Amino acid sequence: MKEVRAFLSLPPLPPNARVPARAFALGYASNVVLDGVLPLALRKKSAREALSALISIKSLRSGSVLALFSALYRVLLSRLTSLRLALLARAPDADKLDYAVTRDRVRARLLKILNSAALVPFTAALAASSVLSLFPIPSLRRSLALWLSTKAVENLYVHLRSVGSRSVSWVPDFIGGGFFYALSNGSLLWTFLFEPSCFPSSYGRVILARSTSYIPPRPAGLPTSIPWPAPRDVADTIAQLSTPSSTAAAYPAFQAPVLSALTPSKYPTTRYPLINPILDYAPAHPAHSRLLCAVLHPTQPSCSRNFLGFFASEWQASAKFVAVFTAITQLISYKKVLKDPETALFKFALAVVQGATVISGSIGTAWGLTCFFQHYLPRTMLPRARYFLNGFLSSIFILAVPQARRAQLGSYTTRQALDAVWGVGKKRGWWKGVKKGDGVLLGVGLAVLMCMYETRPESVEKSIAKGLGVLVGRPAKVDAEKQRSLQWSPKGEDAEGKKSQ
Repeated sequence: MKEVRAFLSLPPLPPNARVPARAFALGYASNVVLDGVLPLALRKKSAREALSALISIKSLRSGSVLALFSALYRVLLSRLTSLRLALLARAPDADKLDYAVTRDRVRARLLKILNSAALVPFTAALAASSVLSLFPIPSLRRSLALWLSTKAVENLYVHLRSVGSRSVSWVPDFIGGGFFYALSNGSLLWTFLFEPSCFPSSYGRVILARSTSYIPPRPAGLPTSIPWPAPRDVADTIAQLSTPSSTAAAYPAFQAPVLSALTPSKYPTTRYPLINPILDYAPAHPAHSRLLCAVLHPTQPSCSRNFLGFFASEWQASAKFVAVFTAITQLISYKKVLKDPETALFKFALAVVQGATVISGSIGTAWGLTCFFQHYLPRTMLPRARYFLNGFLSSIFILAVPQARRAQLGSYTTRQALDAVWGVGKKRGWWKGVKKGDGVLLGVGLAVLMCMYETRPESVEKSIAKGLGVLVGRPAKVDAEKQRSLQWSPKGEDAEGKKSQ
């Protein structure tokens, strides 16, 4: 392993070819993992099909695109620096400009932009990112565009807050990871019910898998000849029951069929055929008076008892789910675990408790508030919009995790919500899709991160900084060769930044 790491950090290549070679290895390995190793682990491909990813054109193309980006960025960095220095040599002296004249004020602004060392990395990365449109995995390119753009905004905002910039000083302190987590959860819950085609499928499977107390499973002794609704069918019916129509109001009442007659009725229990098996064979408790509650927890007439029972069952399942991922992350940093196993065990247990509380608490409270609002709000008051409030209020459990974890969860849910909102707007005709829009978003996000990485690498997250280091090498702040090519002094830039603020 030491020899492999030494090869990856300093491969036996000329210095100018080392960084593109590492970028090629990163792109090649990414496609091999996504197209070979991962499907093999999930048993979606045979071993022979998975091995074909090692020699596939897609793997070679993935590596070539990243290598081309790396090489093009370094070339543009040098050429644009020469252009910048030539323009600065011909630029007028700032002290001789008359700021009462509009033309001189424009010249002063342009001169200030040219004097910024971040201009060249931003422009070079933006121009070089055009080759990333050739990346052969569109889904990965789209995910990277959304991830990099949100991370660029997040890192830039955190940096501006840390230096006390006036451009963000007006933002209240409560606007952070927890707030965006709540806002995104409200949007996602609404999309999950009313626009399921725009909702992230993987996120939807997690919600449905952790909602067995509110989406009744098929009874064990029920004959196979009797149909039973799938979890997604139940969610669609909930959306239908929450939507008023010209002939029926939202949240209809319910009367159990066992109270209406001593003999079974020849007519259906309700006019919703998908959920009739739940009401007939679960069966629905006679004490239910609201149809939505009878569907969500048919055998338990008390909404509060069902809510508490949810935590008793789902918290344990969520704890097992979180424990697996926490164990994997600790195995990656096994040296720290071996060095201090007691602290590692405590952190493991704390992470499991916190993660299980957030997952089960957020999902359970969102379902529980459905019953709560149905009891205490008029049926005509926000019949569909109340689900946004469900998701927002149920996010209070984000306070169970530390501040850093809140920022991570808020960033993740925000990306999912933005993707869902874009899909809803496109489906409803609020806006049209932008051709190569993911490439533009990817280029702008990468350019912002790149200029921060080159001039102020400490303001970029460590994981992102490591990835950018593989693509373009060390940042200019610590790379003397880049500093000479950019004609930039880190000390001078820091002094200039403090002076401007």
